[in-house]
Amino acid sequence: GTAIPIVTTGLNNGTSYTVRIRAVNAAGDGTVATASSTATPRTTPGAPTIGTITAGNGQLSVAFTAPASDGGSAITDYKWSVDGTAYTTRAGTASPIVITGLNTGTAYTVRIRAVNAAGDGTVATAGSTATPITTPTVTTGSASGVGSTVATLGGNITALGGTASATERGIFYSTTSGFADGTGTKVSVTGTFSTGAFSQSVSGLSKNTTYYFKAFAVNSAGTS
Repeated sequence: GTAIPIVTTGLNNGTSYTVRIRAVNAAGDGTVATASSTATPRTTPGAPTIGTITAGNGQLSVAFTAPASDGGSAITDYKWSVDGTAYTTRAGTASPIVITGLNTGTAYTVRIRAVNAAGDGTVATAGSTATPITTPTVTTGSASGVGSTVATLGGNITALGGTASATERGIFYSTTSGFADGTGTKVSVTGTFSTGAFSQSVSGLSKNTTYYFKAFAVNSAGTS
């Protein structure tokens, strides 16, 4: 036949081929095209592999490894989705992909796909689910049971930051008014804690000295 184009199949993706053509009539094969053309067959990439997903404050950091096959054309970008429908392009090929603007405490199923010159590749077959978190919310309560060198100081965990529990709670105290968060002397206990009021006993204080304190709690996102 004489239709254009000529479609050549059965080639290897990623292999460069030099193409030559010649016309044929009743007299035989014609002259080969004088200028040969080189091209490389390609297809879309295979599926990447999702690794560890690290939850943060309203975000997820998704580690991944590249597809076993790039389809014969270099991967240029990756796309991600947290709803299985809309995909957002993340320029570049480095791992991890950091997805921001998410709701703390909401579970998301992450899917990613590689992109090359042929188009969007296969979506990672196993969607991985993770939940963005933030640090707990804590209010500082009152002092009670004040003695000459011992005091009982209160706090209240009002929100866990999207995790199931806090792993530490207690107080920081200082003789300096308005001392910075996370500074001063720390007294705490570790365990598994939910929301609610708590108290922390502090000993070894100096008589006739004014102390200031701040309650805190810790989860996997950090210290409140």
